[in-house]
Amino acid sequence: MKEEAEKNNYEFITPTLECTYCKEADATNFDEIVLNAKRDILLEFYSPYCSGCQEMAPIYDKIAFALHSLYEKITVVRFDITENEIPQSGKDVGMKVEVTPSLYLVQHSTPSIEVALFEGGHDFGSIMEWLELKTSYITPSAIQA
Repeated sequence: MKEEAEKNNYEFITPTLECTYCKEADATNFDEIVLNAKRDILLEFYSPYCSGCQEMAPIYDKIAFALHSLYEKITVVRFDITENEIPQSGKDVGMKVEVTPSLYLVQHSTPSIEVALFEGGHDFGSIMEWLELKTSYITPSAIQA
């Protein structure tokens, strides 16, 4: 799309998907933010051009807000796959993107990293229910409404 716009002398504007409480990861800081974190990470691989990602953006923003009070235990992170490739270190722990958006929970609570792919519906309730099942600290009373 970008190349086509430039070829036709059009200004290309990348869609902005807002997420106020999300941390942004890229290929240069992926290990630091995702793999070497001292807390769990909810990670979204997305593309701003993907209609499913555009639909998911306000939901992910709501999840990030809801989990913000648990910042010492979990951080909500996004990774734009149109601008960056998943680093080899991410692939080594089992991360891959076959569709966007793709959500992973990266848990650092054990001596080794555990990575789980979310395979449910991309709605607030389904994602929060999955997080409640996967963690001991995410409960309805622990999150912000």
